[in-house]
Amino acid sequence: MQLDYTPCLPKKLHILTPPETYPYATLSTTFDNLTLPNLVELFIESSPLSEYIDEPNFPVNDSFIPLLDRSRSLSNKQHFHITHLSLINVSIPDHELLSILALLPLLSHFVIGDVYYHTRAKNEEEEDEEDHAERLSEMDKDSTMLSQSFFHALLSYDPGIALGLRELHVGLGRLK
Repeated sequence: MQLDYTPCLPKKLHILTPPETYPYATLSTTFDNLTLPNLVELFIESSPLSEYIDEPNFPVNDSFIPLLDRSRSLSNKQHFHITHLSLINVSIPDHELLSILALLPLLSHFVIGDVYYHTRAKNEEEEDEEDHAERLSEMDKDSTMLSQSFFHALLSYDPGIALGLRELHVGLGRLK
């Protein structure tokens, strides 16, 4: 069988995007060029850039899911064996995050965090309360910041996702 890509065999991978680049493009290029059939632990941290904090920065359908599919097919396993997934400063709508979690049935440890969540949530533009509440509601629709609707969807989307998790770590805002 002729491969168009070279598999990489680590069991653990940390990806950190450089601060001077747009994370979506960097991650997309990285995912497009990797195949990881032995991967068990994946840690992705996007360097937050204030000019990009309101834009999606994680190429779920364009590159990440194809990476998972490629890696799983090369591993000759029915399921991809990722047990640990950490997503820091990545912006993924809830429905896309749920689709990733559904592809990882052996996931037992999940970490998600966003140091700029509170920056986006602040009312610095002197909005009236109604406009601010509407903006926060819109922000929650596209956020992975584990809103109440995310947890509700997690259980109704695929109960198997939540049942396999042994650890869930959530971080919102910058640690001091």
